[in-house]
This record gives sequence, structure tokens and C-alpha cells, in this order.
Amino acid sequence: DPIEISRCPFAKRLLSIMSEGLGMARFLSGAGLDVLIAILRPSSIRDIARTAGLSESHVRKVLNLEIEGNIVRRINDLYSINDGECPKLRPFLNSYVDYMEVFDPRITNDSEVVFRDGSDLVFSSKDNQGYSPTGPSAFERYGVRGLSGTRGFYTTREGELTMEMIFDDAVRISEVENDWRLRMANELFFIKHKDCLNPPAGFMEKHERIMAGEHIDNWPSRQDIEDRMWMVKG
Repeated sequence: DPIEISRCPFAKRLLSIMSEGLGMARFLSGAGLDVLIAILRPSSIRDIARTAGLSESHVRKVLNLEIEGNIVRRINDLYSINDGECPKLRPFLNSYVDYMEVFDPRITNDSEVVFRDGSDLVFSSKDNQGYSPTGPSAFERYGVRGLSGTRGFYTTREGELTMEMIFDDAVRISEVENDWRLRMANELFFIKHKDCLNPPAGFMEKHERIMAGEHIDNWPSRQDIEDRMWMVKG
């Protein structure tokens, strides 16, 4: 369906940012758009590759192009939008994310898109609609029970999901939802399977602070986790 320019914030901002010049198109085409969305928050190449569903080598090529165009900056090992040089880019990307979050023909209208992973998506729904459970909805098979909730989390990703994929999805789900219960499930799962997982740096940083006794808003405490270890089988 055509986009109504006068009513759609995404379309307005697309028109505005493209009016900056034809050069912007090369940064928004192909994998460029996926990489830019992945760095709405400062991120490492590893995390960008996971979010965008790309290889790290391809991410580097895209980032180099975007750095040359002054729309991306690098501080230490983290990449982020260069808001000073391109102030219209972040509002455009946020509008694009908002637009895409509410539309996908593969799932029913009563489902909610949690996040997109390249061409795939993770969504919450009362039924699986033929897709594989992921995140906390797949924890039961690995011995962590009782925290999946009434709505399940599913992915359109094809093929068998590894434990690493499931946990990565769980971490991202909990961040999007900002949910204490989901973070508790992640902590229990990680403690049980930490020898088999390589979690995102952001999760590990908070996990270590919690286990050292620090309080973090909307995260379970060390005592909370210890009190619920009975939910871990074996």
C-alpha cells in the first residue's frame, strides 16, 4: 500500500533525509540500514553482527563506508550514530523501527513484534503460528521452568535453534520488554548453562555487578536469584 506522506512520520522523515542529497541513499541501501539500526545504541561489531544478522567482516565493510560518510563514529570499540554531523538520521531510524514494529504479514494481528533480526523477527503470541519457540519459551527444554508466562515468544528463523541463539534472543527480549521476570529467567538459565554460553557483554556486566551484591533497578538481586534456584532442574 502507498504511504500517506502527510500522515506517516516515517515517510515524512524519509523524504526529509533523502532531500539532504543522493549520497544518503548509499548508506540506507542493502545492509547499511540494518547496521544503522543496530547502532542506535553504541554497540560492538560482534553485537552489531548479531542484531543485523550479518557476518562481522561484512559489518566492518559497511561501518567503514558509513564512517567515511561521517554518519557513524567510533569511540574505542563501540560504534554509534554521528548525531552532530547528521541530526536527521536518528529520528528517521527511530521512525523506521516504529513503522516496522507494527507491521509484518507473517504473523496475526494479535501478535506483537518484539524485535527484528535481519529478515527474521521474534514475536510474542498466544500460539506459535507454526514457528519455533525461543527465548524464555524454550528454556523448559533446557531445565529452567515456570517463567515463560501466558504469552509465548517465537521466531520466524528457520532451522534448529541452538542454545546460544535461544539465550541471545532471551536477553534481547528482556531488554525490549524491560521485564524483571524475564531477566530472572535469563539469570537462572545462564547460571545453569554458563559453560555453554557466550553472552552479550551488556548482560555479563550487569550479571557480575548483581552477583557482587549491587542493586540494579528492574533486575533481580543476588538473593532473588538464590531464592529461585529451585526452579532449575538438575
